[in-house]
Amino acid sequence: MRSESLNNDAGFILMEALVSLSILVLLTVGTLPLFSDLFLLRKQDKLYTEQARVLYETALFWDPHTTTVTSSDSGAWEIHSSSFSIKVKGVAGDQNELEILSVMPSK
Repeated sequence: MRSESLNNDAGFILMEALVSLSILVLLTVGTLPLFSDLFLLRKQDKLYTEQARVLYETALFWDPHTTTVTSSDSGAWEIHSSSFSIKVKGVAGDQNELEILSVMPSK
């Protein structure tokens, strides 16, 4: 009599484990796109922050009397500076542009 009840419980425990495992798999699969989107947004914010930093550093040493086209140290940005503006443009897949315009007083 004891062996019959043990065999019935073993099948129930197996089914319970399979149901729990399937629920965990469904939760994992459901949250995976959320995490991949978060990583993509983090990468985009990182690129935008780097671009703003390059623009800021270029503006610190800007000479409005010269016109230059250079690239950043990492090679990811083209920097165009002229007498009235500084433009930082993405070279790789990022085609973002940031620009500072300056109005020089007439002499």
